[in-house]
Amino acid sequence: MDNNESSELPPLIEDKKRHGCLSVFLILSILGGVITILGNLSTVLIETPRSFELKPSWVYITLSICGLINIVSFVAVFKWKKWGFWLFSITALFVFCINLYAGANITVCLIGLSGVALFLGALLMGNKTGWSQLD
Repeated sequence: MDNNESSELPPLIEDKKRHGCLSVFLILSILGGVITILGNLSTVLIETPRSFELKPSWVYITLSICGLINIVSFVAVFKWKKWGFWLFSITALFVFCINLYAGANITVCLIGLSGVALFLGALLMGNKTGWSQLD
C-alpha cells in the first residue's frame, strides 16, 4: 500500500452560499411568477370590463404557461442548476416575441426583456458569485 494514498483525506465539499441579493431576487421572482399566472388566467376566466386593449385569449394562456416555466427556472437556480438561467432567458425571449405579436409597445417589451440582465447581475454579485457555483 502506498503511504500517500492512506494519508490523503477525501476532498472537502465546500458549502454553496447564495448572495443575499440573489436570494431576494429569486424569491421575488417566484412570487412575481405566481402573480403573473393568476393575473393572466383571471383575464381569461373572469369576464370583467377591461380598460386595456383586448388580446386573444391564447396570449394570456401562453403567458401563464411562460410564468409557470419561469417559476421552474427560478427554483432550478435556487437548487444550483445552471440550466434554470438558460431556461429563463429563452422564456423571456419568447415572451418578448409574444408581446410584440400581440401589439405591446416596444419599450414595454424591452423592459420585460431586461429581467435577464437583472438576473445575470444578481448571479454575478459578490466575491463568490452564484454563477460560479451553479452546476
